[in-house]
Amino acid sequence: IGAALSRGGKTRAVTLAVHQAAIAAKVCSGQHDAVIKMCRELISSGIADAEVHEKLGDALLALERLQEALRAFDQAYRLIAEWQVLSSWRLYQKRQQVRAQVDAKRTGRQGGGRDGAGGGGERARAEQAADQTCSEHGLRGDDYTVLGVSRFSCSRKSLKSAFRKASLKYHPDKYTGAKECAEMHFKRLSSAHDRLLTVCT
Repeated sequence: IGAALSRGGKTRAVTLAVHQAAIAAKVCSGQHDAVIKMCRELISSGIADAEVHEKLGDALLALERLQEALRAFDQAYRLIAEWQVLSSWRLYQKRQQVRAQVDAKRTGRQGGGRDGAGGGGERARAEQAADQTCSEHGLRGDDYTVLGVSRFSCSRKSLKSAFRKASLKYHPDKYTGAKECAEMHFKRLSSAHDRLLTVCT
C-alpha cells in the first residue's frame, strides 16, 4: 500500500478501490478477522474512507467487540460526506444500536448480570432512548433534500407526490437490494414526509 500512495491521488483512489473489493470478498465469506486486518492496514496508510471504517465496525461487531466497533462507526460517521444522507442515517442507526448494547453490558456488569430491575430494565431504557434520539436527530442533509422538494415552494401536493415517487423505489416489497437496506431507506423517507407535513401548506 505504501508504495502506491507515493504516486499521487489517482493511484490512491485506485489502491483504495482494489482493497475495498478485496475486503468485500472477505465480508461475503464471513472472514471477520481478515476484514479487520485489511481495514486497519488501510487506516494506517492514511487512505481509508468512511466505508472502510464502517466495514471495520461491522467486522468487530460480528465478533462482539462492541467498544471497538462503536469507535469505528463513530469515525465513519465523522468522515461521511454531507450529501450522503441515507448512508449517514444508516451509520447513525448503527452507532445508536451499538452504544445501547455497550451501555446495557456495562449496566449488566454493575448490576450483577440480572435481567430484572438491573440489566434488563436498563437495556430497555437504553434502547428506548436510542430510538427517541434517532427520531429527533437532525441528519446532515435535510428532509427537503431527502424527498427532493423545494424548501421555498413546498406544498402538501408536491410533498405527497415526491414521497410516493421515492417510496416506490425503496419499498421493501419492490426494492431489489437487501431487505434491511430497503426498510432503513423507507423509514427515513417516511420520517421526512411526516415532519414536512407540519410545515408545508
